Amino acid sequence: MVRWFVLALVLAAPGDLPLAAAAEPRLPAYWRFELPAGTASAGQQVFVKMECYSCHTVAGKRFGDPTQKPGGIGPDLTAAHARLPREYLAESIVNFDRYLAHGQFTARYMAHDGTSRMGDYNELLTVRDLLDLVEFLKSIR
Repeated sequence: MVRWFVLALVLAAPGDLPLAAAAEPRLPAYWRFELPAGTASAGQQVFVKMECYSCHTVAGKRFGDPTQKPGGIGPDLTAAHARLPREYLAESIVNFDRYLAHGQFTARYMAHDGTSRMGDYNELLTVRDLLDLVEFLKSIR
């Protein structure tokens, strides 16, 4: 009799079988997003490729055209940014308007409509580019 029952389950259509209630997904209590480390030297290449230097300064470094006056539009990225968490730095690149609403940055970095002057690079940066760029920012001393 057991053999026939197993055979019946195997031959039954998927709609004929009772479905177990789906459990609500839960995050583990210890879960926290951690951005993997990138490569600082590759991140410096991304910084140059994306022309970040046209808005941001890094003390002691010159990028691009040496006759061009660097930065001034965006925050100076020297030293203090290296102490910020990778996740914060990544978010400040991909979700650049978030902290303007909270008064994190001065009006100097805002456009006339109240949004960030920083361009949207989300369609241009790969995940690897982002990881490497963040690692470059962490390496600035």
